Amino acid sequence: MWWIKLSAAGIVSLLFLFWFMKKKKVTRQIRVTPIPYKENNIEKNGIKEKKYIRIQVKRNEKRQINIRCMDLEGNSIGELLAVYYKEGREGGEYQNSNTLHLEQLYVKKQYRRKGIGKTMFQYLIQEMKKIESEEGMAFRYIYGEVGEGGSDNPRISLPFYQKMAENGFGEDAVLCYQHTKKKTSEELDRFTYYINRK
Repeated sequence: MWWIKLSAAGIVSLLFLFWFMKKKKVTRQIRVTPIPYKENNIEKNGIKEKKYIRIQVKRNEKRQINIRCMDLEGNSIGELLAVYYKEGREGGEYQNSNTLHLEQLYVKKQYRRKGIGKTMFQYLIQEMKKIESEEGMAFRYIYGEVGEGGSDNPRISLPFYQKMAENGFGEDAVLCYQHTKKKTSEELDRFTYYINRK
Protein backbone atom coordinates (compact mmCIF):
# COMPACT_ATOMS: atom_id res chain seq x y z
CA MET A 1 0.00 0.00 0.00
CA TRP A 2 2.93 2.33 0.59
CA TRP A 3 3.66 2.48 -3.14
CA ILE A 4 0.11 3.75 -3.82
CA LYS A 5 0.64 6.65 -1.40
CA LEU A 6 4.04 7.36 -2.93
CA SER A 7 2.69 7.43 -6.51
CA ALA A 8 -0.26 9.62 -5.43
CA ALA A 9 2.18 12.09 -3.86
CA GLY A 10 4.21 12.10 -7.09
CA ILE A 11 1.13 12.83 -9.20
CA VAL A 12 0.09 15.67 -6.88
CA SER A 13 3.62 17.12 -7.10
CA LEU A 14 3.57 16.98 -10.91
CA LEU A 15 0.13 18.65 -11.06
CA PHE A 16 1.36 21.42 -8.73
CA LEU A 17 4.47 21.95 -10.88
CA PHE A 18 2.34 22.11 -14.04
CA TRP A 19 -0.01 24.64 -12.40
CA PHE A 20 2.93 26.74 -11.18
CA MET A 21 4.55 26.87 -14.64
CA LYS A 22 1.22 27.82 -16.25
CA LYS A 23 0.66 30.52 -13.63
CA LYS A 24 4.06 32.09 -14.34
CA LYS A 25 3.36 31.92 -18.10
CA VAL A 26 6.83 30.61 -18.81
CA THR A 27 7.25 28.86 -22.13
CA ARG A 28 10.18 26.47 -22.46
CA GLN A 29 10.75 24.86 -25.81
CA ILE A 30 13.89 23.29 -27.18
CA ARG A 31 13.79 22.38 -30.85
CA VAL A 32 16.47 20.99 -33.12
CA THR A 33 16.45 22.82 -36.44
CA PRO A 34 18.57 22.35 -39.58
CA ILE A 35 20.22 25.48 -40.95
CA PRO A 36 21.57 26.12 -44.46
CA TYR A 37 25.32 26.08 -43.81
CA LYS A 38 27.49 26.79 -46.85
CA GLU A 39 29.48 23.68 -45.89
CA ASN A 40 26.43 21.62 -46.89
CA ASN A 41 27.72 21.83 -50.47
CA ILE A 42 30.70 19.69 -49.47
CA GLU A 43 29.78 16.07 -49.97
CA LYS A 44 31.28 13.26 -47.91
CA ASN A 45 30.99 9.83 -49.50
CA GLY A 46 28.30 11.18 -51.84
CA ILE A 47 26.11 12.45 -48.94
CA LYS A 48 25.67 16.15 -48.23
CA GLU A 49 26.57 16.98 -44.64
CA LYS A 50 23.81 18.64 -42.59
CA LYS A 51 24.41 21.02 -39.71
CA TYR A 52 21.91 21.42 -36.86
CA ILE A 53 21.25 23.96 -34.14
CA ARG A 54 19.07 24.00 -31.01
CA ILE A 55 16.52 26.78 -30.48
CA GLN A 56 15.14 27.58 -27.03
CA VAL A 57 12.17 29.96 -26.65
CA LYS A 58 11.28 31.44 -23.25
CA ARG A 59 8.60 33.92 -22.29
CA ASN A 60 8.02 35.33 -18.79
CA GLU A 61 5.38 37.27 -16.83
CA LYS A 62 7.07 40.59 -17.69
CA ARG A 63 6.19 40.00 -21.37
CA GLN A 64 9.82 39.40 -22.32
CA ILE A 65 10.72 36.96 -25.07
CA ASN A 66 14.14 35.31 -25.12
CA ILE A 67 15.22 33.11 -28.02
CA ARG A 68 18.57 31.35 -27.66
CA CYS A 69 20.40 29.53 -30.37
CA MET A 70 22.89 26.81 -29.38
CA ASP A 71 24.92 24.12 -31.04
CA LEU A 72 24.15 20.49 -30.20
CA GLU A 73 26.62 20.61 -27.29
CA GLY A 74 24.67 23.49 -25.71
CA ASN A 75 27.19 26.26 -26.49
CA SER A 76 25.57 29.63 -27.17
CA ILE A 77 25.67 30.79 -30.81
CA GLY A 78 23.19 33.67 -30.79
CA GLU A 79 20.40 35.34 -28.87
CA LEU A 80 17.30 37.41 -29.55
CA LEU A 81 15.68 39.58 -26.86
CA ALA A 82 12.32 41.32 -27.23
CA VAL A 83 9.54 42.74 -25.07
CA TYR A 84 5.92 43.30 -26.05
CA TYR A 85 3.46 45.94 -24.86
CA LYS A 86 -0.27 45.40 -24.48
CA GLU A 87 -2.98 48.01 -24.91
CA GLY A 88 -3.61 50.27 -21.92
CA ARG A 89 -0.74 48.88 -19.81
CA GLU A 90 2.20 51.25 -20.33
CA GLY A 91 1.22 54.80 -19.38
CA GLY A 92 -1.88 54.74 -21.55
CA GLU A 93 0.05 55.74 -24.66
CA TYR A 94 -1.68 54.29 -27.70
CA GLN A 95 1.44 54.47 -29.85
CA ASN A 96 3.08 51.73 -27.75
CA SER A 97 -0.02 49.54 -27.50
CA ASN A 98 0.15 46.06 -29.02
CA THR A 99 3.72 46.52 -30.24
CA LEU A 100 6.93 44.55 -29.89
CA HIS A 101 10.33 46.11 -29.21
CA LEU A 102 13.17 44.04 -30.65
CA GLU A 103 15.94 44.88 -28.20
CA GLN A 104 18.73 42.67 -29.51
CA LEU A 105 19.49 40.11 -32.17
CA TYR A 106 23.05 38.85 -31.90
CA VAL A 107 24.92 36.02 -33.64
CA LYS A 108 28.57 35.18 -32.91
CA LYS A 109 30.91 36.32 -35.66
CA GLN A 110 32.02 32.87 -36.83
CA TYR A 111 28.38 31.76 -37.24
CA ARG A 112 27.10 34.73 -39.26
CA ARG A 113 25.77 34.46 -42.83
CA LYS A 114 24.53 30.93 -42.16
CA GLY A 115 20.81 31.65 -41.68
CA ILE A 116 20.87 31.67 -37.86
CA GLY A 117 19.58 35.24 -37.48
CA LYS A 118 16.79 34.50 -39.96
CA THR A 119 15.85 31.34 -38.04
CA MET A 120 15.61 33.21 -34.72
CA PHE A 121 13.52 35.95 -36.37
CA GLN A 122 11.12 33.32 -37.72
CA TYR A 123 10.76 31.82 -34.24
CA LEU A 124 9.98 35.32 -32.93
CA ILE A 125 7.15 35.67 -35.47
CA GLN A 126 5.79 32.25 -34.43
CA GLU A 127 5.86 33.31 -30.76
CA MET A 128 4.05 36.58 -31.59
CA LYS A 129 1.32 34.62 -33.40
CA LYS A 130 1.01 32.38 -30.34
CA ILE A 131 0.68 35.43 -28.05
CA GLU A 132 -2.03 36.88 -30.30
CA SER A 133 -3.98 33.63 -30.03
CA GLU A 134 -3.51 33.22 -26.26
CA GLU A 135 -4.17 36.82 -25.23
CA GLY A 136 -6.75 37.86 -27.84
CA MET A 137 -4.71 40.74 -29.24
CA ALA A 138 -3.34 41.82 -32.61
CA PHE A 139 0.15 43.29 -32.91
CA ARG A 140 0.37 46.58 -34.80
CA TYR A 141 4.11 46.84 -35.42
CA ILE A 142 7.62 45.69 -34.46
CA TYR A 143 10.37 48.24 -33.91
CA GLY A 144 13.98 48.51 -32.78
CA GLU A 145 17.01 50.78 -32.76
CA VAL A 146 20.36 50.31 -34.45
CA GLY A 147 23.46 52.43 -33.92
CA GLU A 148 27.24 52.47 -33.85
CA GLY A 149 27.15 52.95 -30.08
CA GLY A 150 24.91 49.92 -29.64
CA SER A 151 25.53 46.23 -30.11
CA ASP A 152 25.16 46.25 -33.89
CA ASN A 153 26.40 48.19 -36.89
CA PRO A 154 23.71 49.84 -39.11
CA ARG A 155 25.62 48.97 -42.31
CA ILE A 156 25.28 45.27 -41.44
CA SER A 157 22.04 45.21 -39.44
CA LEU A 158 19.71 47.38 -41.51
CA PRO A 159 20.05 45.33 -44.75
CA PHE A 160 19.35 42.21 -42.66
CA TYR A 161 16.20 43.70 -41.08
CA GLN A 162 15.02 44.93 -44.47
CA LYS A 163 15.39 41.43 -45.90
CA MET A 164 13.43 39.90 -43.00
CA ALA A 165 10.32 41.81 -44.12
CA GLU A 166 10.08 39.39 -47.06
CA ASN A 167 9.11 36.58 -44.62
CA GLY A 168 5.82 38.28 -43.80
CA PHE A 169 3.75 37.75 -40.66
CA GLY A 170 2.11 34.43 -41.38
CA GLU A 171 -0.36 33.81 -44.19
CA ASP A 172 -2.76 36.60 -43.25
CA ALA A 173 -0.41 39.60 -42.91
CA VAL A 174 2.64 41.24 -44.48
CA LEU A 175 5.48 43.21 -42.91
CA CYS A 176 6.07 46.68 -44.33
CA TYR A 177 9.61 47.81 -43.49
CA GLN A 178 10.51 51.43 -42.74
CA HIS A 179 13.88 52.90 -41.78
CA THR A 180 14.15 56.24 -39.95
CA LYS A 181 17.62 57.77 -39.96
CA LYS A 182 18.99 59.42 -36.83
CA LYS A 183 18.72 63.22 -36.71
CA THR A 184 21.44 63.89 -34.11
CA SER A 185 24.65 62.14 -33.09
CA GLU A 186 23.05 60.99 -29.81
CA GLU A 187 20.14 59.26 -31.54
CA LEU A 188 20.02 55.82 -33.12
CA ASP A 189 18.64 54.68 -36.45
CA ARG A 190 15.22 53.09 -36.07
CA PHE A 191 13.62 50.29 -38.06
CA THR A 192 9.90 49.51 -37.98
CA TYR A 193 7.81 46.69 -39.40
CA TYR A 194 4.17 47.70 -39.80
CA ILE A 195 1.92 44.63 -39.79
CA ASN A 196 -0.65 44.97 -42.56
CA ARG A 197 -3.45 42.42 -42.29
CA LYS A 198 -4.92 41.05 -45.51
